[in-house]
Amino acid sequence: MNAATAAVGGPAGDVLTGLNINQTLQQTLVNSTPDDLRIINRKKLFALNVSRENADAILMHPWYSPWNETIMIDALSTIGVDPTAFLTNACNALTEEDAIYFERLAQVLARYHTEKAKVRSIRIESKAVCALDAKGTLVFPLSCDYAIWSEHAAGRVAEFAALTQGQEDIKGLAVWVDGKVSDRGTQELKSRNIDLVTGVLDKK
Repeated sequence: MNAATAAVGGPAGDVLTGLNINQTLQQTLVNSTPDDLRIINRKKLFALNVSRENADAILMHPWYSPWNETIMIDALSTIGVDPTAFLTNACNALTEEDAIYFERLAQVLARYHTEKAKVRSIRIESKAVCALDAKGTLVFPLSCDYAIWSEHAAGRVAEFAALTQGQEDIKGLAVWVDGKVSDRGTQELKSRNIDLVTGVLDKK
């Protein structure tokens, strides 16, 4: 599963068309300086009860551009719950592609929150970013072009499925993907009663 990539370079308008963001955020990106964006982002993080230390860690991270940070933090702000667990994981980014991947994960979770069910917490389970919704469904966001079923994928899904046995607050599982999933992968998830939605950032 490859991390999703986004267009870079060229006129700002061309870049913005592929970012799946609303017009207000587009205007903020285009009309704000990097320092302005960091001030905006810091205020949003503090409003979500993120500590100064954790805010500094993501805002000063070498692989996150002001645009990456702004899109990611705007998505987390849309959800409106403490994103500290997400940000701690996002700080593990080692490349620009990693930063874009976490940006997309935040967007996927925000889309789930606004279109499916309200998210009540963001957490890390089995070393993966996920969110628990108000109904008890634990949703795992995934950003990829095309996911296939493999031995590794089967092992990870087994780990996720085990969570429903060990934690009373988890009633079900879901996987939301911004790309596509192979027919085999779709069937395997369905057989395990895991809800799958693909192309989620393409949906309006």
